[in-house]
Order: sequence, then structure tokens, then C-alpha cells
Amino acid sequence: MLLFTTSANVASIVAATYARACYGGSNAPLQCGKLPVPALKYTVNRNATCPFQSGLCYYGDTAAFSMTTGMLDSHLDLGINSRKEHRMLVEKSTTCAPLHEKGYATYVNATDENNLGWVGDTVAVYNYGVTINYDGTITNNTYYYDTRLSALQYGYSLSAYQALAGQGQTGGVLVPIPALNTTNADLSLLFIAANSIAYQQPVDDPVFAAHIHFNDTLAGTYVDFYDADAYVSVVGCSEQYRACNPINNVCTARLGFIQLQEALVNNKDGLELNYVQNATITRIESALQLSSVYYATYGRGGSALRATEVLQQTSSGALPNNQWQIEVSSWFDTSLARIQQKVQEYAIGPAFVPSGSYVQPPNPTLAIDAPWLDFCVSQIFNDSSDTMSFSVLGLALLFVLGGIIILTSLTIDTIVGYIQYKTGKGLHARMEWLTNDKLQLQRLLFQEMKLGNWSDDPEHKIPITTVRDDKFVSVADKHVDFLMRERRSGEEDGAGVQFIQEYSQDKGR
Repeated sequence: MLLFTTSANVASIVAATYARACYGGSNAPLQCGKLPVPALKYTVNRNATCPFQSGLCYYGDTAAFSMTTGMLDSHLDLGINSRKEHRMLVEKSTTCAPLHEKGYATYVNATDENNLGWVGDTVAVYNYGVTINYDGTITNNTYYYDTRLSALQYGYSLSAYQALAGQGQTGGVLVPIPALNTTNADLSLLFIAANSIAYQQPVDDPVFAAHIHFNDTLAGTYVDFYDADAYVSVVGCSEQYRACNPINNVCTARLGFIQLQEALVNNKDGLELNYVQNATITRIESALQLSSVYYATYGRGGSALRATEVLQQTSSGALPNNQWQIEVSSWFDTSLARIQQKVQEYAIGPAFVPSGSYVQPPNPTLAIDAPWLDFCVSQIFNDSSDTMSFSVLGLALLFVLGGIIILTSLTIDTIVGYIQYKTGKGLHARMEWLTNDKLQLQRLLFQEMKLGNWSDDPEHKIPITTVRDDKFVSVADKHVDFLMRERRSGEEDGAGVQFIQEYSQDKGR
């Protein structure tokens, strides 16, 4: 039990950290670029129907806050790489609302007999169901709060409880009151206490409501503060899941987690899953199991609240009127991040393995484990550290178009000249083009200096000397003689003189 508590707590913190960085419109590239999609998308209904008995939700029967994912594709959204006929679709829906406490909370004095707190203290006892303990005994209340904690300079605290539809009355299970009992949905019940937190402004949010005014000194100055209206606020969340076979478009009903498992095992509603689909949905189920609001807050206490972000010791800044919806959205984001991470961990290994436990790989000798072996090497994830993405089409266009341009530049003169020669058009322009070429201009310079006997054939684009021209062999010598004559006339600069001297020395050798 201790090992599970530790690993669940660590996983919850890891998922919450990822959700804070990658959900809600934020997308930190270094943190959000590994999974197939940075965040799973969902829609929000701020006026959803209360999932509990009429009159229990704080704002009324049509003021719950609902969040529903679209159909999450096992391949596209969760990265389980497979052909279309092996894929599955899943949906998760969570509806939350603050709950009335009147009629469900009583105040008693703590005694040695009831063991509810420090003897003599006033204790608030909340009765939203009973808990069946592992030893078979029953705790006749859901949660209790010793009011002394409001004066001990503590920050927020959060306690979570869970009841699974269809689980039955087994050890460690909350059995909710009929007003909270949902036939086809799981229940997460959260108790939030402000303890000693003082707010700098009044808070109208139903969960964090604070209007009890008092004065205190802050840096030597009297400042107005506001205490919470109630010791504890209660939030209830109803959670459902649905699975669909994309091949025949058949879906289960929206159910609690255990009920969904039973529907898939018994092939209810004619899902007709093949063996790979069965393995795929089983893998996803292990992630859904730990994606409830209960597990999103499990072991984190007050740190699971976004309200702590404006908290300095036990003094809080202003909170908006919809702070409870911000909290609920944060828990849902964490639950979705946990689904993503849990699915990926099957292939890459868990982020945390408690001491004394081990990871059991699939058995390669068993045919039933074949799809599970495939899962180990067929998980989609992004890792740019050792890979490079490029466009094959882009490279093909680059090489093809580049090759055409190079080939054209090498052959266009010859092709155009051939066409001009055959058609007899543009010959004068061609002659002018050839005559004004750089090499032809150089030939004219050499002829002016009477260096070499050059061919006068106009078809030679590159000038050539006549056959067996011995005169051009000594062009360099004649050029030096020319420079020497210029030197004698005093027109050679210093650099030219130095060149002539060095060349003459070399000739002397």
C-alpha cells in the first residue's frame, strides 16, 4: 500500500507539472514537444446539469461545470502506432459543482470516545457517505475538521475521496449518500479548507468565499483582511468514460470505469473488437483508471490548488469569482496529462519505479502477448535530439529544378546557336555576342601587342591560335620585354619593376 501511495503521488505531481506547462493555451516547447500532441482537446459547458440530486449543487440544477474530450484516437492522440483497423476511440467527461453543506455538516465536541480531534475542540463532521475500512469496520462520517486548525497558521488543505460505480461495498471504498450516488458515473469528492489564510479582498467564489472582515498589521500598518465564510467547502465531481470501435462506429454508453471494463469484456452493444483492439483498449484503460479527479489531486494536498499561486505564507491576494472553475479545469488538465504520460510509459518505461517493485515485460513465447510486444516498439513520440525532419518533396523539387537550371545554363548557348545557324535568323546578333566575349576581348589585346597568330574564324567562341604557332610560346618573354621598355620610359610602377627583376633573375637561372 505504501509503494502505491508513493508512486501515485509522484505521478500526480509529474502530470500536474506537465499540465501547467502545456494546457490552457500555454505550450512550452522544451516540455511539450515529446508527446504525439502537446495537449488533448476538450469542450467546456459552464451551465451543465447538476449530476447529483436536485438542490445539492450550490448554484442550482443547471450551473455545474462540465468538461468533455472529443473522441480521442489511440493512434493520432495517444500515439499507439497501428493500422486503422486496430485503433480505438475513447472519451472522458467530468462534471463538477460546489455542494451545499447545510444538512450534511454537524458540529460536535471532540472526546476520547469519538476520536475526532483534540479533546474539547469543536469539530465539523461531514456526512456525505460512509467508508468501509479494509478490516471491515465502518466509519460513519466522510470527513471531519478540527476548527483549531484555523488558528495554527496553516495554508490550504485538500482531502479527496472516491466512489466507483459498480464496485460494490469492498474495503477502502466510500459509499455515498443517495443524493450523491450516480448510477453510471464515478464520484470524486473533495474537501477544501482555507485554514488560517486571510484574504486581502473579499472573495465571492462559492468554494473560497471570504467576507468576515478583520484588521491586522502588515509592515506596521493596519490592513483590512477577510476570513473564509466556512471552515470547509465541498466539491463533487461525476466522471464517465466511453469507448468506440471506429470500424463499425459502435460505442459503449457513458459509464463509470469499472462498468466500462465490464462492457468491453462482455462485448456489450456489439463492439466486435479484434484481438489488437482489445489489447489497445486494455492499455488505455490502465491510463483511464488513474485519470480521475481523485487521482489528479491524490497526495498533493493544498498544492493541488491554483489558488496557492497568489499566496504568500498565509496571506492571499485577490481571487476571481470563478476560482472554483479554474481549479476544476486544472484537475481535468492533470487527468488528461496523466492519460498521455501513462500510455507513453508502456513503451519507454515508467517515470518512477518504487523501491522493491519491478516492471514485468510481456512474454515473447505467448501468442496472447504478441500485440503487447508490438506496443513496445510502436509508440509515437517526438524527439528532435537524434532525428531531423525534412520534406522529401521539397528535396526532390530542389534537385530537379536545380538540375534543369544548371543544364540549361550549360547548353543554352549551343542550342540557341544551332537554331540561329539552321534558321539563318539572328546571325548578326550571334556574331556580336561572340565578338564581345571576354576571351575575344583578351584576344584583341594580344593581337594589338602582336602576341601570337590568332585564328579569324568567327565560329570559334573560344579564341585559338593557328596551327603550330611557335610565337605564342614565348608570350611571357615578350610581355616582359614590353614591360622593360615601359620601365625605360619611366612609366612602370614599383610593383612592376620588382616583378620584372624577379622574373629576370629566374630566367638567368
